[in-house]
Amino acid sequence: MNYRGTENIEIYERKFSLEHIYHMFMEGRIQFPLEPLRSKVKMEKELEQLLDIVWMGIPLPAVYVSELQNGNFLILENDDTLWKLLYFLDGRYEADYRIEENSLYHGNIQMLRSDEPRLAMGLYDTVISFQIIDYRTPKYLHMSIGKMIEHWNITREQSIREMLYDPYEISVLNDITKDMNHILNRVHLRGFSSIMRYRTLYMLMNWFVYTGVWHEEMEMQEQLLLEKTLEFMEKQGKRIDELLDVTNYFGDYIFYVIDQNKNRTSKRISKSILDKYFGILVCLLDMAERRETDKEHVDYILLERGVFLEICREMERHQLTKRSIEGAFERWEREL
Repeated sequence: MNYRGTENIEIYERKFSLEHIYHMFMEGRIQFPLEPLRSKVKMEKELEQLLDIVWMGIPLPAVYVSELQNGNFLILENDDTLWKLLYFLDGRYEADYRIEENSLYHGNIQMLRSDEPRLAMGLYDTVISFQIIDYRTPKYLHMSIGKMIEHWNITREQSIREMLYDPYEISVLNDITKDMNHILNRVHLRGFSSIMRYRTLYMLMNWFVYTGVWHEEMEMQEQLLLEKTLEFMEKQGKRIDELLDVTNYFGDYIFYVIDQNKNRTSKRISKSILDKYFGILVCLLDMAERRETDKEHVDYILLERGVFLEICREMERHQLTKRSIEGAFERWEREL
């Protein structure tokens, strides 16, 4: 993970009993970025396995959290372990538990305390280690650390970003996304609001690199680029308008390219990568248009030679940086 050497990553450890964490949760000091997408039935099944681990005396993995300026903790974990335990203690989840070898019971925390207070006490006393990213650590490093350790999906990453960053910046992104969603309304890239904001943010980041907004160090990495994009959105109104115009102009052609690539077995690439680098595709097509490149030649480069997919694969193999984005444009210029 690349980051600017002048900025420190400050992480410290604190150990809490689950009972203490539950009290913090009730006070609003424990914040989750989003509700789990899995059904309650599936969550309760996972909870039962988790309780077995606790009662066997196996230590639970450390939980990474971001310390917010108000002292609250934003939970960064991806598997919802803490969510399941806290919702069980809050009486909102139920689980199977065994009192005697052949006696299986099902119930909530109140029933467990009544039927088997020893098991309930063991659960409350369970110690969980919080690895706390200090609030003074730059926010993009919170995102980089969490994503690297927890392997977030798109929805979780964007939800955490929207809790870490300035609400005003997120509202500006939301306004831009509404315009973008209107353009994409007829095609498969339209998505849930948080996913669409994620895609729009990546598009803006690529567009800002392409249009030369930043002249800073070449090794700026993904989360720092995204942070700068959030900060600069309002100041780049003209460039954003250009992006919307280009996306609208190339709309049908962009989705034709994506669909063709998606269905070509020899050059198939996951839709998640195409979505993530959709902004680069917009920039590449805009560059071809500005150079008045023949459309058939663009078709040949994109589809027959699969240059865009090769660019995407190459960028997936390496960390996304300002250098790698600019490298994609340089590669495209050579092909044109």
